[in-house]
Amino acid sequence: MECSELGGFHLPKPSRYFFEILDPNTLERLPEGRPGLVVMTHLDRRGTCLLRYLVGDICTLTSETCPACGGWEPRFSSIPYRTGSIAKVKGTLVNIPVLLDALSKIQGIEEYEIILTQTDPKDPFSEDVMLVRTACSQDRFPSISSEVRECVRRSQEVTPEVKWVPPEYYSDAQMNYKFKRFKDERIRR
Repeated sequence: MECSELGGFHLPKPSRYFFEILDPNTLERLPEGRPGLVVMTHLDRRGTCLLRYLVGDICTLTSETCPACGGWEPRFSSIPYRTGSIAKVKGTLVNIPVLLDALSKIQGIEEYEIILTQTDPKDPFSEDVMLVRTACSQDRFPSISSEVRECVRRSQEVTPEVKWVPPEYYSDAQMNYKFKRFKDERIRR
């Protein structure tokens, strides 16, 4: 929980959880204040206990006194963000490889691109938007766009915006080995 806007997330029960921050490459423990993978261990738990569980977020951890409220418990001092092939969109975890696979099976799409952005690109707190830019023949776009929406909604539980682009839009991209079908252009908070 935050005591002030962007002031960091205090751990409400520090006696129940132990958090560590690890280097994403070496999995060595990092000193406080350095960003890394969040790892959690239950200290007081009934039932299933997690030991050194990799949460899948990158964040920083500090135990310095909070300048906003004077709290002394550990807190995450930056906004966590996802690693790997999972992205959170409108509060829902989206598995990018599964989404790419599902879209590649739709007949009539010559090329496509998935872009995560926000309703207001300048406001980091505005709502997430998933845009699927689709290259296909213009006369087939109405049926393909509804198929794309339904495919994404069924596989990822997020309904995207679908935008038509002419097939030649991606002609240079197809020749470029660095072309990425998935881009996250959201502002980090």
